Amino acid sequence: MKSILLLTHRQDHYTIDRVTEHLRAAGAHPIRLNTDRFPEAIRLSHYALPSGNAVMVHTETDHFSTREIDAVWHRKIWSPSFDEPLAAPYHAAAINESVALRTALFQHLESTPWLDPIHAVRRASDKYLQLVVAQGQGWKIPATLISNYAEEVRHFFEQLPGEMVAKLHNPLSYGMQSDAFFFYTTLIQAADLDELEQLQVCPMIFQERIPKAYELRVAYVDGQCFAGKLATQDLMDWRLADPNEVPWEAAELPGAQQQLLHRTMRQLNLSFGAVDLIVQPDGEYVFLEVNPVGEWGMLEKELDLPIARAIAEGLLQRIP
Repeated sequence: MKSILLLTHRQDHYTIDRVTEHLRAAGAHPIRLNTDRFPEAIRLSHYALPSGNAVMVHTETDHFSTREIDAVWHRKIWSPSFDEPLAAPYHAAAINESVALRTALFQHLESTPWLDPIHAVRRASDKYLQLVVAQGQGWKIPATLISNYAEEVRHFFEQLPGEMVAKLHNPLSYGMQSDAFFFYTTLIQAADLDELEQLQVCPMIFQERIPKAYELRVAYVDGQCFAGKLATQDLMDWRLADPNEVPWEAAELPGAQQQLLHRTMRQLNLSFGAVDLIVQPDGEYVFLEVNPVGEWGMLEKELDLPIARAIAEGLLQRIP
């Protein structure tokens, strides 16, 4: 029986449950590791012995050796955390040592097939790199500035033909249902330009506002494109849409755009990604970004798209 390690967190349910079902149906043994429970509820033991090396892992429900793992799904990885706060000097030491031990776990799995490897996800998460790669492959992209200099942002705003939006480079939460603070894509108007001095300590991404007929989220899995669309003409961020008023609709990504996406994902060394596109009123497609470990559960749930099956099959196909 093939053992598949699923790296996730305790608030992750629908998506990982669906992939788990398909893996079990195929005769595999999925092992869930809630990375947000390390180090308090996850025990790691790194052995370096004359007879060989291994990391032993004890989760809340399972225990295994890295030698037993046949493939890894990089769903979500959290930083080490503590339910009970530690005093400042002990907290820093505990985090540093936990990161070192967790790194040993991942290093022991480097020769194991991943969907997708940590280094590939980390590199491809760079929004600037994504835009450069996408543009190089033939996508239209929004005019973009990433900066912590208020004066440059004001000048950029003046040069734009229309309006400007702002967003963060990295998410502040780990899932669609998180209760954590979330900064959505926000419209910036002229009156807001005097309130930009805080950029000095928190850089942001600024882009021209792209007029849209609708938005697409495409779950890309090993060359397959599963798309859903939202009619969000008046919203800056589709995540603010009321599902009762703006439901997901089935969509097909045209062949030409699929080829562009294939080349872009290959250039980013990604086999999976949640891709955000805008389709303008004139029908032109605009690339916004790809989330290497992005959300797709709503597409499967609302549109019955077989994304979880594709992920499970991709993991199993990676095993020699």
